[in-house]
Amino acid sequence: MKSTFRLYNQTNSSFFNLIDGKTEVQQTKGLALLLAKSDIFLNEFISKLLNKKLNFDEVIVNAELTKNNFRCDILIRLFLKREPLHAFLIEAKSVNKGIEAFSVINQIDNYSKNDYSEIKPFKNKISLVVLTKYNTISSKTGHIFITWNDIVNMLFKVKGLSNEYILNELTNDYLNFLTNIKGTMKFYENEVLSIPTKDNTNLLASMEPFIYECPNNNKYKINSKPLYIAFRKSGGGVMDKLFGIDDIIILSPKNGLEAFINNESYDLDVRNRVKKYCETINLTEVEEEKQFLILSKTNIIELKHNPKPLKNNSYRAYYQLHDILQYDIVGLK
Repeated sequence: MKSTFRLYNQTNSSFFNLIDGKTEVQQTKGLALLLAKSDIFLNEFISKLLNKKLNFDEVIVNAELTKNNFRCDILIRLFLKREPLHAFLIEAKSVNKGIEAFSVINQIDNYSKNDYSEIKPFKNKISLVVLTKYNTISSKTGHIFITWNDIVNMLFKVKGLSNEYILNELTNDYLNFLTNIKGTMKFYENEVLSIPTKDNTNLLASMEPFIYECPNNNKYKINSKPLYIAFRKSGGGVMDKLFGIDDIIILSPKNGLEAFINNESYDLDVRNRVKKYCETINLTEVEEEKQFLILSKTNIIELKHNPKPLKNNSYRAYYQLHDILQYDIVGLK
């Protein structure tokens, strides 16, 4: 018998749509549930964090663990023969929002110092995990950084691998839940970010090292990752090129650049380009947290018809790719 569950006016609904809470809370509760119920996903998650597999025979997963006015998003405790093996303290920020990464690091540091009786037996066997929308680099040791895109990739990798139908369904439901949240992955997000510039501004974005950088704060924060970036010229707002965005990396040049340069999980060319950018415009001693947009060297679209907004302004704007490619005058979104 075929059965369908619909919540309110949604065509397809799942267990995850019933979880109490909005956005971040819903997302982390769902993640905690899947980690507790699916051995395959849990092992994939641990392997991603530690770059190795652990042998354990018991797991306890807490979601929203609260004590002394502190609320821990997720706590994973692993045991082997009833002995504490390893614990993961996870602070997660919403899949569809950017965030000041350093504030998350300070937050999880405070959690680890809190008097949680649950983590006392693990002593120095605790990993502090920061789960955010964009890649984060920090020089502070003892922290593991992953992204929601990593979670989605894990889900794609393990879906259908369980021998139990209910666990495969649970994995697929959570994957669908995440990827239907606006902002989860690049193909669900705004297509073109347009930024007003002066004539000589962002020269390095249109040549080697193909990097655009801006502060990571409320005014400049890119909450929805665009597929392309375009720079509006002064005197009318003409846009002559679209640059594909390969990645967005958040770091403080003074505190995180060296760690990023030595991080072999990133392509060497990207590491060298960020280093060159920071050195060229004297950013190496800047402590402020920055967003580095890694622009494609090959995915560049020439806009020979020079599209521009109906009225240029000093604000950032989002456009639909179709409008940019088809029309001389484009409306602000």
